[in-house]
Amino acid sequence: MRIGKVKENILKRSILKPIGRLNKGAADYTDCACVMVGENKDKTYVLSSTQTMALDFAHNGKYAAIKAVNNIYASGGDVKSILVSMTLPESTVEADIKFIMNEIKEIADEIGAGIDNGHTQVSKYVTAPIITITAIGQICPFAKEFLKISKGKTKILDFAKPGDAIIMTKWIGLEGTSILAFSKEKEILNKYPRFIVDAGKSFADTKYLLIKDDARIAYKANASIVKDVSEGGILGALWEFSQMTHLGLKVDLKSIPIRQESIEITDMLGVNPYQMMSQGSLLLATSNPLDMIDAFEKELIPAVVIGYLTDDNDKIIINGDEIRYLDMPLEDSIHSVL
Repeated sequence: MRIGKVKENILKRSILKPIGRLNKGAADYTDCACVMVGENKDKTYVLSSTQTMALDFAHNGKYAAIKAVNNIYASGGDVKSILVSMTLPESTVEADIKFIMNEIKEIADEIGAGIDNGHTQVSKYVTAPIITITAIGQICPFAKEFLKISKGKTKILDFAKPGDAIIMTKWIGLEGTSILAFSKEKEILNKYPRFIVDAGKSFADTKYLLIKDDARIAYKANASIVKDVSEGGILGALWEFSQMTHLGLKVDLKSIPIRQESIEITDMLGVNPYQMMSQGSLLLATSNPLDMIDAFEKELIPAVVIGYLTDDNDKIIINGDEIRYLDMPLEDSIHSVL
């Protein structure tokens, strides 16, 4: 099988079908589990998200934690607790474990969450640390209108409609660029000056990678659907966005923001930045794009319209005079060099 996420047809056939979710598609509403707990005035909505990083990369723990908590934020929640599971190779020393845990704790401390449980083991069957993070949170008051109860199950409503603008925050490829800057530093310095590498590494800062504020602004400004951009990059996220809304889309590739440092580093290494890990960016749809962008600008978060939802199932990407139809998500391009 390919590296990274399993293909959508495998997901539907061998994962969603056995648990009774086949008719809901691969990207059903949210990347989180959402469960109602309690009754009447005491009821609340609990979200959970599990993410794994298995790259041969020193900062696996930090990036796994960011992926898990961002799923909670994109679903309108606030993170309360983080659980950590590590499967480590035999070559691991205690200093490695401390480094991983310290980075995860830094994320937890910054967002005000506790690290409440976990499991750590060493296995001769792995050659690099496999870090799995489960984030648990609650739906925020400003997102409760997006919920409904159906046959005892809670799900996120998809209010999106044809004509809604698709808005993206920040820049694509921040996550992948930072990973490449750390792991391929020597190769990059053979071609580019130090400031290119330093800029790439700076994208690992939580001000770039966390979407807590992005999601809060989106929900409060009445976004009709919200999704974080993750593995598979913006192209994979747009496919899932279309699946979530059950609508088509038309997106202008040239309108998708990307940092020049990301262009330089990915071009040198032969990585497609539009198909590369992109935590830190948020996709949303809205019928009031000017008000939405104004809300982001007031909090100094870049946001632009990159396209529109359509009333068919076509997923069209426009690049100048070229028009192409979006394919099903492919393997994340970062795996070609890591």
